[in-house]
Amino acid sequence: FHEHVPGKGRGSVIEKKMGTFSCRVCGLQYREKEWASACEAWCAAHLNSCNVDIIRHAVSEKKSGKVVEESS
Repeated sequence: FHEHVPGKGRGSVIEKKMGTFSCRVCGLQYREKEWASACEAWCAAHLNSCNVDIIRHAVSEKKSGKVVEESS
């Protein structure tokens, strides 16, 4: 799983960069804005936890660019 950093990126907007949308809280990237929004909502409500049903749609972590899971 990835590390959650409380307050990281607050005040920014979910932006599409390099073909992905990023969660403002944890920085995970998604191809679809809806998954980035769902991740952000989960992160805001459940700090230091991940929702596997959401993060399975992530394509990479913001800092490392490490692939979490690729869509088929």
